[in-house]
This record gives sequence, structure tokens and C-alpha cells, in this order.
Amino acid sequence: MEELEWIKEVAEEMKKRATVEPVEETERRAECGEVEALKKVINTAARNGEQAKAEAWLQKFYELFERKIAEGDGIGAYEMVCHNGPRDDMYRETREQAMQRQVTELLEQQLKDGKEEVRENLLCCYIK
Repeated sequence: MEELEWIKEVAEEMKKRATVEPVEETERRAECGEVEALKKVINTAARNGEQAKAEAWLQKFYELFERKIAEGDGIGAYEMVCHNGPRDDMYRETREQAMQRQVTELLEQQLKDGKEEVRENLLCCYIK
């Protein structure tokens, strides 16, 4: 029983130490184009029923994705699409498929151009 009490104490202490980033700070980072912050504000707004806010942030996410594609950042675009993108269902099916296709095409071209580091990402695209 002592061990169980100790575990509970440690868990409570860890909860106290855990800090939650203020919403304003997350939104500031999202405004600067940080992908993880964008995902967080999109998902939070959608979860809270703030559809207009979710759509606005989702548009910013797509703009950043398009910029990465235009700049030839295949790995960056892959990370946005394939690693827990926003979970908003409004456009998810068709938009995600289009984004996936763009990433695949870019990675294919980069592999042809000799960028071997994209091989694993391209493999994951083909699997999906």
C-alpha cells in the first residue's frame, strides 16, 4: 500500500508542475507559422464548436502547406500532412487527399533529383 500512496503523491506533484501554455501564446506561435501550434488551435477551436475560428486557422494551415510545396520543402509538407494534421472534418477527405498527392509528387521529383533523404517519406506516402 505504501507504493500506491507514493505513486499517487508523485502523480499529484507532476500535475502541479505541468504548465499549460496560454491560448494567446499558442495563437501567437500559430500566427508565426509553427505547425504544431496551428494544429493545436485548429483542433481546440473545432472541439469548442468555434467553427468560423477553426476555418480561419485551417486556411492558414493550408496556406503554409502551399508555401512549403512552392518552396520545394517536401519533408516539411510531408510532416504537415502525414503526422497528425488537423482533425477538422469539414474538408478533411478531399483536401487531405489533394495535399497527399501534392506531397507525393514533390517527393518523387526530389528523389529523381538525387535527394535520398526523402525515400522513407515517399514510402510512407505510397503506403497511405
